[in-house]
Amino acid sequence: MCSLGLHAHFHWFNEPKLAPKVNTIWYFRAPPKFEGDVSAAYDQLLTFDLRQEYTSHAHDDQDVILTGAGITLVFDFDIPEHPDTHWTAYRFLLNESAGWINKATGEPPTHDEMNIVLSSLDSLQIHGSYHDYYTTNTYLDNVVLNGDCLLGSIDGKIKDALTEEPIDEAIVIAIDIKTKEMAGITFTDDDGYYKIIPDLEPGIYLVLAIKKGYQPGVKVAKVEVCGTTPVDFMLSPKPE
Repeated sequence: MCSLGLHAHFHWFNEPKLAPKVNTIWYFRAPPKFEGDVSAAYDQLLTFDLRQEYTSHAHDDQDVILTGAGITLVFDFDIPEHPDTHWTAYRFLLNESAGWINKATGEPPTHDEMNIVLSSLDSLQIHGSYHDYYTTNTYLDNVVLNGDCLLGSIDGKIKDALTEEPIDEAIVIAIDIKTKEMAGITFTDDDGYYKIIPDLEPGIYLVLAIKKGYQPGVKVAKVEVCGTTPVDFMLSPKPE
């Protein structure tokens, strides 16, 4: 087991502009606690969740950038793997064979180069701009750099079954079916999105969606290791 133990709930997003901007490229940058000697993460996982509001006009760029001791390593995944409007989970193996590229040489890093970067990490950056024409809110959460990705989460969107409009401030509760205990509780945001914030043990959960004036929603969800399970609801208004 890796002893590094770096974990953060960021939930950062960029502010949309009033005017369209073409090919604006920007990155989330991890806070200082992710810098320095993180060599214990070698051959382990970097994991995080991304969500964006729109998926049209997608463009490609370097998706994760690690910089240390004057060496920059980049990882670029394909457009079909770009974040969805649901939380999308990503996992990156931290070794020289996983797909990282040394930006200076255009080749995979050597074993020594990978370890040099992780031994003196100056910067961890995660791509946030996946939309060509308009800047749009992109959200980042659950960044883990320690290889101990043993938990999962649940997210989704709640809409009115008649109008298909998002429902804000709905209560979402996850109950562990095995223990019959509440494992997490949260609320939907203005766009009807929610994410069960506490990390969840792998297993089966009963997910409840509750909003005044609506029939409650109930679904069963399977949470897997290092994954995000989407659970959406269409709530029907109560009869008057």
